[in-house]
Amino acid sequence: MRSLEADVKAEEDRIAAALRAIADQREGTARQEGHIKSLQARLDAMAQEITRLTKARDDAKAREAKAQSEYAQHELEIASADSGEIGLDTQFESAKKALNDAKENLARLSEAERSADRKRNSIESKLDAIRLTTFNRDGASALLTDSRGVKILGSLASLISVDSGFEAAVAAALGTLADAVVVQDLNAAVTAISALRNENLGQAELLVSNNAVISGAHVPAGLTPILNHVRGSEISSLLTALLGNVAVAADGHSAAEILNNHPNARLS
Repeated sequence: MRSLEADVKAEEDRIAAALRAIADQREGTARQEGHIKSLQARLDAMAQEITRLTKARDDAKAREAKAQSEYAQHELEIASADSGEIGLDTQFESAKKALNDAKENLARLSEAERSADRKRNSIESKLDAIRLTTFNRDGASALLTDSRGVKILGSLASLISVDSGFEAAVAAALGTLADAVVVQDLNAAVTAISALRNENLGQAELLVSNNAVISGAHVPAGLTPILNHVRGSEISSLLTALLGNVAVAADGHSAAEILNNHPNARLS
């Protein structure tokens, strides 16, 4: 009896671990999306800063041109004026200083603009890399987003409906296959594998709808098959192959009793 209870406890731990893994994956995706939003906000702020610096640079260029014009004008006045004309040297030096200041300011603004461009390019590259690893981090997501001509029915989870209250049991029975991509036939599976390799999209679990092999195992008499609570008209044979020998246990006590009478039964 202790062995049966240990088996039941292990099965419950496996279900809990599967649920925690799903929660961890969702939490990781949420963190990644938050990071992307943060980078996007920084990128927008950098774009505004570049716009401001560009305007400041253009204003500095205009001031430089004006100072250059005044400098040339004063230079002509000096050349044509009498050497004793009072105040002309002062005006010349003032115009020359304004021109030099404008040139220095333009140089500073131009360097600030180049620095802002380098930072923006760095952030954009990082953002593109994060987007690539986030949205195409596995082959299943890539294929479901763009089938690339593969005859895809959808993810297994999207093709089935589960009675209320039995979601956890079905999720535990399917495990990672809940997110597997269901393709129409073997040719579609081969095409999908080629696309994953050629485009370096990552890995994906594939299930073939019309090539499911029905296992000889079945639910012992008197037990409730989990298929009584799962429906999927497009993939009925596939569901039978995957879950045809899985029974439902109402609780730990029931599971122990079932395993005591049917040691080889699959429970969820």
